Amino acid sequence: MGDDLSLPERNSVRTPMQWSDAENAGFSTAAPADLVRPVIRDGPFGYTRVNVESERWDPESLLRWMEEAVRVRRDFGAFGRGAWRLHDTEDPAVFAHSCGADGNAVLALHNLAPGKTEVVVDLGGLEASRLMPIFGADRRVDVEDGAVTVTLEGYGYHWYRVERD
Repeated sequence: MGDDLSLPERNSVRTPMQWSDAENAGFSTAAPADLVRPVIRDGPFGYTRVNVESERWDPESLLRWMEEAVRVRRDFGAFGRGAWRLHDTEDPAVFAHSCGADGNAVLALHNLAPGKTEVVVDLGGLEASRLMPIFGADRRVDVEDGAVTVTLEGYGYHWYRVERD
């Protein structure tokens, strides 16, 4: 959940998991001096501020975001299997790709720039009538002439399930 750059080599990013705000981050009941690696006690990432127990109940936390991303990835197998394709956006800051398997397809759009942008995505080769939001997006998008127009926030993303008529 944090790192301790005072530790040598890769140990700086291998600190104990911060399970709770209890002593030793809930990782161990041993005396702090007996831990193999120290817990992050102070600063913005100290275990009293950032830990699994508190993040689990915060809908805006990184933990909740990651749990949702993993769930979507698991529920939509096309992300991990099948053919993938890159799509032209005419904006070098927007990465667009689709994956398809077993008659199912998904489309992922990622704005890699800090500014909000409206982008036209050419779906060339992807049979689609509409895009249904599955992660990061909040509304369906209708396909017109083989393309969609989408607005992405700075560093924003939209993942869609592709629907065909």
